[in-house]
Amino acid sequence: MAKIILFGDSLTAGYNPEEMFTDELTRRVQDVFFDDHVINAGIPGDTAEQGLHRIEAHVLKYEPDIVTVFFGANDLARHRDVSLVEYIDNLSAIIKHITPGKVIMFSAPYVNQTMRCQDRPLTTIMTFVEAAQKLANNYQVPFVNLATIMMDDDRRDDWFQEDGLHFSSYGYEKLAQLFNQEIKKKRDVL
Repeated sequence: MAKIILFGDSLTAGYNPEEMFTDELTRRVQDVFFDDHVINAGIPGDTAEQGLHRIEAHVLKYEPDIVTVFFGANDLARHRDVSLVEYIDNLSAIIKHITPGKVIMFSAPYVNQTMRCQDRPLTTIMTFVEAAQKLANNYQVPFVNLATIMMDDDRRDDWFQEDGLHFSSYGYEKLAQLFNQEIKKKRDVL
């Protein structure tokens, strides 16, 4: 039995204004890896720095075999004032703490500016994504360029709830497919 940790912010935790939190991603991953222990360590509002501060208590204490690292949506928000250097330094520290061989990294997501979420410009998103890709390459960590995958989807608007940031059921279906695909690759070599 492998221990799989889903580590990130509200996009990992799941967010729905009516229900507050939903375990849709966890459920979809657990349904595929039913013999494994899947733990959701997503905290709404977290940046990579905040994730780093809680890594011992929420990730390392479980002695995980596989950890998905999915931060960036909050780091990109203008009001957070997180520099690219800070973001990459925090991701680097997260990877080192977990150990690169256990990590699967997901880029910051595409955000739909026309649906109300206007504080995360596409140029900033893509700058953060490119830097995260380089970091993942340096550590030889699998990297999923979620922003590009979302932008290339003909149904990209369907990924979102009304706020243009948090995922809809369709968005979680697509996200879980990506998570499961990458987790399976790591799981097969454990």
